[in-house]
Amino acid sequence: MSDTKRLTTLAILSALGAVLMLFEIPYLIMAIDVSDVVVLIAFFLFSWKEAAFVGIMKALVHLLFKGAVGPMAVGQITAFLASISYVIGLSLTIQFGIHRRSLQSLVTILMVTFIMSVANYFFITPLWFGALSVWHLGFDVTPASFGIDGLSGGYLTAIILVYVPFNILKGTLVLGLYHIIRRATIAYLE
Repeated sequence: MSDTKRLTTLAILSALGAVLMLFEIPYLIMAIDVSDVVVLIAFFLFSWKEAAFVGIMKALVHLLFKGAVGPMAVGQITAFLASISYVIGLSLTIQFGIHRRSLQSLVTILMVTFIMSVANYFFITPLWFGALSVWHLGFDVTPASFGIDGLSGGYLTAIILVYVPFNILKGTLVLGLYHIIRRATIAYLE
């Protein structure tokens, strides 16, 4: 593929990713979008470097058009981290020779859920609530902080109850769409 065609494809995928970030499905105080599908398509077509490029470009374009989501654009930073997590998960399945789509999806979803839960515990959620890290939170973050009433528990409980189901649901949507589009892309390229 020529450099011009490669760059054009990456620009189109980045723009499409930024547009897909605008279509959100509400989930508690967050939203699910499927923009990571284009990052995975970039990974499929090229490599992890191009996928990372598309991930950062879609987040930057989204930042320019929508403005910062949360303090210090934590929403866009989180979107980029999620994109990279999907690439890491899918890359590991390929490196370990896992070719069944269902198993690739399961491993990738588990990887994304783990990475994003840890990142949310230590940095993303504290940033969202105005602290620099979990050690700087000046108040208790509980399930009620996310709109989950009637459940007791502390910060770790809130992280588990909010982010694990969120990432499983989002991962199922993203990887389901990715495998459908990947199959269509293969047919088109042949």
